Order: sequence, then structure tokens, then C-alpha cells
Amino acid sequence: MKTYYFIIIILLTGAQGAKSKGIKLGNRTNLPEAQRKGVEANRQRSDEIVGKIADVIDDVGEEGQKAGEWVDILNQRGIKTGRLNHWTLSSIRRPLKEAKELSRERSKKHYEDNPNFGRF
Repeated sequence: MKTYYFIIIILLTGAQGAKSKGIKLGNRTNLPEAQRKGVEANRQRSDEIVGKIADVIDDVGEEGQKAGEWVDILNQRGIKTGRLNHWTLSSIRRPLKEAKELSRERSKKHYEDNPNFGRF
């Protein structure tokens, strides 16, 4: 952990030194494009994680499971957050909600694809 902070200090002091010399920092050429690509990459990573959680929901079933139980299940299965951390109660809320919706959509589509769906 000390190494991490040491690197940050070196980078910050280097950046401050460059600024004091008048050097412009950051992406000056294609910032809007880079921002769009970053947003797209973050959304894709989020969708992948939600898909993995939905797979676990399909496997385990969502009835009666509380958020804390999902945290334990995902951590036991080795599924990490987008930042490669273990799940916590605060980090699971939104992805779990999206994964439950995805799981319901999948099961609904499975039934609707059946040619006998809706016949009684």
C-alpha cells in the first residue's frame, strides 16, 4: 500500500512541476471521442457483470435471497466487481436489480419463444 501512495505522490509532484513550466496536461486532441469511448467501455463492462450475476440468479433462483446472501454467493463463486473487488452490500444493489430484470426478461423470452405459449 505504501508503494501505491508513493507512486501517486511522484505523479502528482511531476504533474505540478510540468504545470508550473507551462506544459498543458491531458488529452487536447480528441477529448469528446475519448470520453465517449470511455463511457462505452464502462457500460460494456457493467453489462458483462450484470450478465454474470443474471447467470447466477438463473442457476440459484431469486426467491427469498436477500442482498447480503447474494454478496456471499457471488464472492464464493469468485465473481468480482467492475473494479475487481469483492462484493459488498453497497456495491451489489444496482447490479443486482439490473441482473434480476435481465433474468426475468430471459425467462419471459424463453416462454414466449415456445409455439404453445398463451394457449390454454
